[in-house]
Amino acid sequence: TTRLCLEAIEENLKQGQTMLDLGCGSGILAVAGLLLGAGSATGVDIDPVAVKTAIENGKENGFSAPRYTILQGDLTDKITGKYDIITANIIADVIIYFSKYAGAFLAEGGLFIVSGIINTREDDVLKAFKENSFEIVERRESEGWLCFTLKSKQ
Repeated sequence: TTRLCLEAIEENLKQGQTMLDLGCGSGILAVAGLLLGAGSATGVDIDPVAVKTAIENGKENGFSAPRYTILQGDLTDKITGKYDIITANIIADVIIYFSKYAGAFLAEGGLFIVSGIINTREDDVLKAFKENSFEIVERRESEGWLCFTLKSKQ
């Protein structure tokens, strides 16, 4: 699922864009975004160990605040602003939850790239995308796992 996300980021990220990684874990997507030319990347995770690891991984790759910012907390209590690319590589239930709020943080013309979805949950996430005014730009699949690139219909 990480590979699927990385492919979508590489194909869609434009030089200098801003990126937000929801449930950033080790920070791999945010770091990759910066290595691919993002102007800045912000990650947020509820797990303090993940946040510590993501900060360390950023430093290992030469990135730190303000260009690379990692926050501990929930999406809605720590994040402000608008982002060109929002990623979430996490389980379907959390993607369904994030899809309710991600649009508020998406810049005009921005993309929401989600993965970590096992194909048996596809109908559930598609329903959430529709309910939250997201349109599918691209669907990727590998070994029963799915990745969607979405844009807001609003």
